[in-house]
Amino acid sequence: MIQDSLRQDPCAKPGPKGEPSLEERVPPRLRADLQSLRSQESKFLEKLNADPQRAAAFLADPARELKRAGVKVPSNLRATLKPLAGLEELLQPASIRLPNGQIVTPKVKLRITGGV
Repeated sequence: MIQDSLRQDPCAKPGPKGEPSLEERVPPRLRADLQSLRSQESKFLEKLNADPQRAAAFLADPARELKRAGVKVPSNLRATLKPLAGLEELLQPASIRLPNGQIVTPKVKLRITGGV
């Protein structure tokens, strides 16, 4: 089950050795876009949890799945969410032949959780 992030923003934590936090290093416009996206996180996670196949589809084409879930993605972020070619093939289970001749195909469940 994917969970909403009702915890402290991990980007707001100070960096190592007194460096600025990630939030302070991100340009203000991008920060606003990310906050807009984060405000819709629970809506998206609810839709993602409703269909187990959507997690793999989200990895392959995040912009399409966000749009399908009704999440409004700011235009400059949408341009960076490009589909990853060949990911579907990587997500297909590979059969393994054991020394005794038995063929085993693992079943992997992909679970996306909120950060920290």
